Amino acid sequence: MPFDASAFTFMGTVKDMSSFSQKCEKVSLRLIELKGESDVKRGWN
Repeated sequence: MPFDASAFTFMGTVKDMSSFSQKCEKVSLRLIELKGESDVKRGWN
């Protein structure tokens, strides 16, 4: 059924978003650990 297929796709999207948010959180924590504005800029490049 189309609805079931959409539900599975939606679940997959939510799972991907959760994984992506976890990666962003790790990056944010790493940036917080860096000392000085120049270190933060280097982390983004």
